[in-house]
Amino acid sequence: MVMSFSKNLLFGLIIFFVCGITGSQGSMTLTETELCTKATTNSSSYGRVWVGSDGRYGRFVEEALNRGYSCGVYANMPNELVCKYFLSSQRNSKANVTDKKKWLFEVERRSLDCSSGKATVVNKADNPIKKSPETHNSPPEIEIIKTSVSGKLAFLEVRVVDDISVREVRVNDDLVNLDAYGVLRYSTYAPVGESLFVISAIDSSGLASSKRVSLSRDAVGQKALKVNFESLNPIGAKGRSNNDAVALIIGIGDYNSPLGPAVFADSDAQMFADFATEKLGIPSARVKTLINEQAAERDMLLALKRWLLRVVEQDKTDVYIFFAGHGLASDDGKKMYLLPYDGAPDLLDKTAIQRDELFRDIASVNPRSVTVFLDTCYSGTTRGTDMLIASRPIGIKALEQSIPDNFTVLTAARGDQTAKPLEEAKHGMFSYYLMKGMEGDADINNDKKITAGELHSYIQSNVIQQSNGSQTPELQGDAGRVLVRFQ
Repeated sequence: MVMSFSKNLLFGLIIFFVCGITGSQGSMTLTETELCTKATTNSSSYGRVWVGSDGRYGRFVEEALNRGYSCGVYANMPNELVCKYFLSSQRNSKANVTDKKKWLFEVERRSLDCSSGKATVVNKADNPIKKSPETHNSPPEIEIIKTSVSGKLAFLEVRVVDDISVREVRVNDDLVNLDAYGVLRYSTYAPVGESLFVISAIDSSGLASSKRVSLSRDAVGQKALKVNFESLNPIGAKGRSNNDAVALIIGIGDYNSPLGPAVFADSDAQMFADFATEKLGIPSARVKTLINEQAAERDMLLALKRWLLRVVEQDKTDVYIFFAGHGLASDDGKKMYLLPYDGAPDLLDKTAIQRDELFRDIASVNPRSVTVFLDTCYSGTTRGTDMLIASRPIGIKALEQSIPDNFTVLTAARGDQTAKPLEEAKHGMFSYYLMKGMEGDADINNDKKITAGELHSYIQSNVIQQSNGSQTPELQGDAGRVLVRFQ
């Protein structure tokens, strides 16, 4: 059996193994093939071998071991030599943890007993190096995030997590890779009728779990045409960090009586908070989000006049404002208001936030730039067809107003139009294409940057199409301002 001091080594390595799994963010995004390519090199004597763990690519060796990848190393190395290096690494007090770990991993993988100085293959169940149930007894957890059948294609989005590391995941017989967040996206041909998919996962200690999913495809002609919209995904391509940015995000879907709902406005804001951190690169501690009753007039004013103005540094801070909810213009169209949760349409001057005053307050502290996204309209209609004020004259048009020099403002609709929902996507139409564009769809020239002009062009063309020309998003300010920079 392996010498007794290997037990202490094993305990230390297990702690390192669990705590070190987060590793370098760069290596976490790599597939198994990409990771193994960086972590190994070719040897004329033993085939592929690990690169030096203390060198430039040592972190990739550590990450591969954390994931339980053997990477096909030491294919030509005899068991006796594996045991020799394993025992030597244990005796060497100056050997680093990764070097010790890679030989421990190889001994375990081959189920070797090196205690006598010779290499003896034992049953895996008897392998003294294998983790005991007391150390780890939880198989991988499989969570079905999304399934769909579109045309002839079946799609599954699944998250697999484990408290050590996931070694292998399969959908039926197909080996699949997880992304950096433990998510797999799998698509395949779907014949008419029912198709069964079995998702199975094995962790680095050999524990396994599985989950079955059944998807059905209707026969041709049985199902009416339906427009499908992709779910928004803020965690794809990551935006460059901007520690000098700050965001105030407000979404009011359920207004206090007598106002009707602004459909999906609250979920728009909650989703945009993730886009603010993932795409705009704003630290989460510098993002303030007010949803529904949290966005009463007092709360909005405190957020604007205290929190926001205190965190802005002159000529240094980039400010982002997102508002989804009801808006309204004065009867003469000269003033535009954003309605808080407890706002009263017939008392705008007393209970609503005037857009010009909001802009002046922010401009007064001289931020480096201000970008405002407004998924609202001022015509007096809700996101549906109801009127905010039953007796209000129909056809009131909010007049275009000037903005401060360093402001860029994207609005959902013209002054006399209604900002509509996109029912199938469960988002406001403007908000959906705003965030879809920020995922990268608006990067027209593929330069890994999205300007305000590119984003507006993408939003406008899609919103006009989906609204049959009844809603036209607008842009004021610098069209060349870069809003998203991908890493």
